[in-house]
Amino acid sequence: MDFDLTHEQRQIYEYGDMVAKQFDRKYWMECADKHVFPQALYSKVAEDGFVGTMVPEEYGGSGQGMVEMHLF
Repeated sequence: MDFDLTHEQRQIYEYGDMVAKQFDRKYWMECADKHVFPQALYSKVAEDGFVGTMVPEEYGGSGQGMVEMHLF
């Protein structure tokens, strides 16, 4: 069985890493303290096309699978 990531999967993983660094623990603690939805994070992820990761392409998503969802 081959468990190596594809090039696209590596890109998804790297994107998730970048987002995690941009929206770090301080950001999450501020959202929690203020009891607010993490809108800046959601807007960034939506703008970059990752909100519909597992939604089929025919419905406006990217049609990815569970592996890609978990990598993000």
